[in-house]
Amino acid sequence: MQRSTSSDETLEAKRAFESFCATRNVKILHYHADNGRFQDKAFMCDLHSKGQTISFCGVNAHFQNGIAEKRIRDLQEKTRKMLLHAIERWPSAVSIHLWPYALRTANDQMNYTPDNVDGTSRLERFTNSQVSTHLKVFHTWGCPIFALNNALQAGSSIPKWNSRARLGINLGLSPKHARSVSLVLNLTTGNASPQFHVIHDDFFETVKDEDRSRTSRWLVEAGLINEEGESNPVPRMPNFEDSFRSSENNGEIENVNENEINELNSNEEIQADRPHLADDTQAPRRSHRNRRMTQRMRESLVQQSKNNLSFAAEIGELEILHEDDYRIQEAMKDPISFAGLIEKDTMYYHEAMGAPDREEFIRAIVKEINDHIDGKHWVIINESDVPNDAIILDSVWSMKRKRNILTRQVYKWKARLNVHGGQQEYAVNFYETYAPVVTWYAIRMLLTLVLLNNGFRSK
Repeated sequence: MQRSTSSDETLEAKRAFESFCATRNVKILHYHADNGRFQDKAFMCDLHSKGQTISFCGVNAHFQNGIAEKRIRDLQEKTRKMLLHAIERWPSAVSIHLWPYALRTANDQMNYTPDNVDGTSRLERFTNSQVSTHLKVFHTWGCPIFALNNALQAGSSIPKWNSRARLGINLGLSPKHARSVSLVLNLTTGNASPQFHVIHDDFFETVKDEDRSRTSRWLVEAGLINEEGESNPVPRMPNFEDSFRSSENNGEIENVNENEINELNSNEEIQADRPHLADDTQAPRRSHRNRRMTQRMRESLVQQSKNNLSFAAEIGELEILHEDDYRIQEAMKDPISFAGLIEKDTMYYHEAMGAPDREEFIRAIVKEINDHIDGKHWVIINESDVPNDAIILDSVWSMKRKRNILTRQVYKWKARLNVHGGQQEYAVNFYETYAPVVTWYAIRMLLTLVLLNNGFRSK
């Protein structure tokens, strides 16, 4: 995590990235970057020493590196949602100063989650590996986590009245250990340590009302609040007047006073439904010289008009912001079914026919029909022979890909012909349902009864 854009930190991040790639048998040969820091002498010398090459986007054409820009935006949005959610659920313990851990967790989740038609993840494609990560290792970031007492982990015993576990904050997966090892923030010392023997409270059910108001000691140890529990003001959006005067604008916009900013804010062209100004819009200057408004200034003014709320005010809207998050958390109770949900392997007929592997589904449809014909499951009759009081029920196709549980590779395409279940009439045959397959619970129960009764006796 870089704290600045200095040459030293940029090179340190570059070497860390290349080390990450080397452990996965990937070698970086070429970079494509924006103009700026990546053109300085230190960065170029490091590239030359390693035999690497680099190309640049056009001047002020960041969209030419759109994949990287989109990834940065997605990471920021995901990190923000996770952080706000945890603060709302456990405000006395979780702080915005933990954002680097949330950002790393967001990156891990995006890398390890299947996102392709064939069910592979970004990391699988990057490393050319066919072994996917077990999604059950991912838990809600910032949730309470109970780590087993260190003495009990070492096989020792403790007094029976001592607590067997300590409470901490889940900071995501440890980057230096197995995927089943979590980083736990100690609420007393403020230290983060890798722990294996843990239980996660993904829904913050153990956080009581008194816990929400009680200040965590780790905030004091980290110097974020004082002994009286008084904290620094909640960070707000940066001051726009200062941002115009900063060197970020490369000297194109300077010395914009408060009246000029208010005048710009009152301009009807700067509204939420018009995020971009016309190219010929001029920015007023004290020197009475007109200069073309930069894209960065346009974006800043629009952001100011749309986001005039503080970070703390946004927290109060979490019930609306995270309605989908709660639904996703509920679906994640069963990791295997959740994996099947996000892979979208179960689909309707029209979806299967629009998929890249539609030919495999067509072969599965032919096989299904032939199996019914060979098994003599139906008798074909003319529609004119159907009784007048009879209802002809439609049929529907259920299409599904079957995957290997470990590699997540598709090994079978299935097509099932079913009777349309939505055409039954209430009070007539609404509750007459039939399952063509038996559940594993019923099979196990039947085999258990067989063993208990020494086998079924034939009459």
